Amino acid sequence: MNFLLVGFFGEGNLGDEAILSGITKFIFPPNLLYVTSGTLKKTSDSLLIKRRGVFSWPEYLKTLKAVDRVFFSGGILQDWSLDGVTFFALRLIAARFFKKKPALWGAGIGPLRFGFTLGIAKRSLESVGVAWLRDVSSARLFTALTRKNANLGTDWSWALEPSINNMSSPRSYIGLNLRPWVEDCW
Repeated sequence: MNFLLVGFFGEGNLGDEAILSGITKFIFPPNLLYVTSGTLKKTSDSLLIKRRGVFSWPEYLKTLKAVDRVFFSGGILQDWSLDGVTFFALRLIAARFFKKKPALWGAGIGPLRFGFTLGIAKRSLESVGVAWLRDVSSARLFTALTRKNANLGTDWSWALEPSINNMSSPRSYIGLNLRPWVEDCW
């Protein structure tokens, strides 16, 4: 089975790179994983396709034809920038055009603060088959926009195995900072 994983991978965001690392641990041969990528050169056994620019579209559309499943992961449909909404919305719509049922896999949706971005998100999310979202706010927003239920899952970046072999002594401390989701719009 061939998969296409869509996200902002290879853009220097530690969270997205951790998500990609976590997901690649669960795709085994003979399955193939294609990944949209900004600047990544290689990632385990994944096949990278360009993420940015108008010239990335032919390769993306060709890959859509070749895969069995399309997954979107990471922070998607966020209107901190227009690209944060249009990148994902256009690719969700393209997947629908090619009769692929896109899935959201450990994704976070929002914030969406503007009416026009809410409209774009609503339209693009209509074709999503299964939504496993990483937080309650995302699940609520998905349900509000689509009238479909979303599953509350996990953030794939937590699938990483910690590397602690460089600890200087048994008394070393490890700090963990969990960020709370206090409001619906952070």
